[in-house]
Amino acid sequence: MTGGTITEGMMDSYYEQPDMGVIGGFGYREKAMEINDKNLRAFRNDFMKAVEALEEQYDVSISMGNITYEEERFTAKITVNKGRDPEEIARAEFDANVWKFAHLGLAPGMYRRVFIGYTGERYALIGLNTRAPKYPLIIARISDGEVSRAGERFIKTFLNEYYQESVIIPKAALPGNDESEA
Repeated sequence: MTGGTITEGMMDSYYEQPDMGVIGGFGYREKAMEINDKNLRAFRNDFMKAVEALEEQYDVSISMGNITYEEERFTAKITVNKGRDPEEIARAEFDANVWKFAHLGLAPGMYRRVFIGYTGERYALIGLNTRAPKYPLIIARISDGEVSRAGERFIKTFLNEYYQESVIIPKAALPGNDESEA
């Protein structure tokens, strides 16, 4: 339609489309989803399955944050990261948030940096939780790979090393082992 006035009958037909309900042309279901923990877990699973095609098509990684809900609605933060490699996503997130910890001597590029902790053991810095005021550092103990959280004062000295998760080789597969020669 080019110009003219909208009559009452036109608006009625817009809002009352057949088999669609009465919401501006958008259909609605007679029985809406009951919002509860069980249904929201199912919704999250269905949502993540539904966006898999978008992740493939656009070479991105899509995640849904915590869901908060009331009786009639729920909300969640959707995050889309460029690329699909979890390690690269973690590195980019670290570099994006590290400025908040500059007072500790942290800077971009220090993801997985090895340091001596307060206990005297070697650890790697593998993440930051900017919303945790007490224990914002996510660290991995080098000796066994155990991941934990730590306070800002836990870092004693940085080393000029970077942590790579070790590959576990069965003892029998090592050269010179009597069991491997049998």
